[in-house]
Amino acid sequence: MNYDIVINNGLVVFGNENQAEFLNLGIISDKIVDISKEKLIGKKNIDANGKIVSPGFIDPHCHSDLSVFFDYEMTSKIFQGVTTEINGNCGIGMIPTIAGHEKELKKYVIDHFLTPKDFKLEEYRDLNSLKDVITTKKTVTNQGYLVGTGCLRVGAKGFRTDEVTKLDLEIMAEALRKEFSAGALGVSFGLIYQPGNFMLKDEIIEIMKVVAENDKITSFHMRNEGENIIEAIKEVIDCAEKSKCKTNISHLKIMSKNNWGKSKEILQLLEDARNKGLKITYDQYPYMATSTTLMVLFPQEIFNGNIEEFITNISKITAEDRKKILANINSRGGSKNILISNTFLPNNKYSGKTVEDIMQEMKLNEVDTILLLVKETQGRAKAIYFSMCEEDMDNFMKCSYSVIGSDGSSIPIENINSLFGKPHPRNLGTFPKFIKLNREKQLFSIEVMINKITKRTADLYCIKDRGEIKIGNYADITIFDYNNVEDISTFENPFQKSKGIEYVIVNGKIVVENGNYTGIKAGIFID
Repeated sequence: MNYDIVINNGLVVFGNENQAEFLNLGIISDKIVDISKEKLIGKKNIDANGKIVSPGFIDPHCHSDLSVFFDYEMTSKIFQGVTTEINGNCGIGMIPTIAGHEKELKKYVIDHFLTPKDFKLEEYRDLNSLKDVITTKKTVTNQGYLVGTGCLRVGAKGFRTDEVTKLDLEIMAEALRKEFSAGALGVSFGLIYQPGNFMLKDEIIEIMKVVAENDKITSFHMRNEGENIIEAIKEVIDCAEKSKCKTNISHLKIMSKNNWGKSKEILQLLEDARNKGLKITYDQYPYMATSTTLMVLFPQEIFNGNIEEFITNISKITAEDRKKILANINSRGGSKNILISNTFLPNNKYSGKTVEDIMQEMKLNEVDTILLLVKETQGRAKAIYFSMCEEDMDNFMKCSYSVIGSDGSSIPIENINSLFGKPHPRNLGTFPKFIKLNREKQLFSIEVMINKITKRTADLYCIKDRGEIKIGNYADITIFDYNNVEDISTFENPFQKSKGIEYVIVNGKIVVENGNYTGIKAGIFID
């Protein structure tokens, strides 16, 4: 047979937890067409001796929604061995646009995403239009999408805090069904962000019923990951039970030192729910620091989603409000443990400094420093919060039904630009870090480790013909040196590619060769 690519002598880990074997693979066009013990010969021959040959890693928790619109080489995921990304998480996305609140949606997108110059959101109103641009421009990795319920709610009623009406729900359900027909993999909720935090349980359940009808998945950024995390877990479980919807909890973690150690209680709650027949899982990144905007430091009664109004009224913030803000600062690690990652200001002013650094520089207290940053950046500033513990992280990681997700975006790694600030290392090192942790702590067999980052994720999101090395499946393949895989990205110097990921093949095209990007964009839209 005349193969386009042959991979010989590698230890093939299939992705399905079957015992790994030394086998040879033959690829024609974008498919795996042969798996053989006999040596194969192709137009391109890769010797994988001493290496693991795995399905390409699938990242279920991404924010690369707008990566296709940048001219940069968005390589931070491909250098980790990731071949497929699932976007639209945390209730945040760029589609759909529902007539009537277009300006508010555009502001919503700009507040949450780094946007390219001259980006015209109005040209991309739904998933079909996004699919068209991905097909035309191509991406480095495959791109799948969830529908952010933040977009649905903004489209139905803007940033109003009142309950949805029956008509609002009908508008949201109709828009959601259209996106499912276009290939959306599910929906996501961001119950900590405006307007997601305005959503009551009945509204959430009604949306989830639409998801269940279409046999899709719901992903939750829960309402609380700190002091009230147990109540937040119970809310998700209750919504899953009443809607009968397959449910995934996003980036499961426990913030604030006062809450450390609750991982066993949380896992028991989830285990009990699964024993009752609920299809509930979670994803997790292997870091003890979170990353999001500074606006999460302001309780809902202080910030209702209108950033212009908030900034105008900063001087009216009361002493009682300041106590609440300070409590949130402390629960997320305190001023010395909050690192500014991106301000979107010229030369990324303040990026790479802690809140404590800026306090001392500006001679301000904690709350006034945060208010200064919010005012200068119009609420767009992002930060890294060091607020978790290793024991909880390990307990969550050992669980049999969890998967690994970065909560990161595809960004440039070889063409560093101050536009991207100093991002969390999860954007550049999540999967190599997980592999290294497995090697050092001996958490799982090689087969189970690979399953958690390939087939288990593909099955969870109903991604067909990927995540497993199997004849007839797409040739998304990662070849790596298990003993030398290591994340190099740090909080101080994030723009460093990981070690040990030697080849990455996307849809039958070699995208990483001998650890270097080939310049090929082989990613496609997946549904």
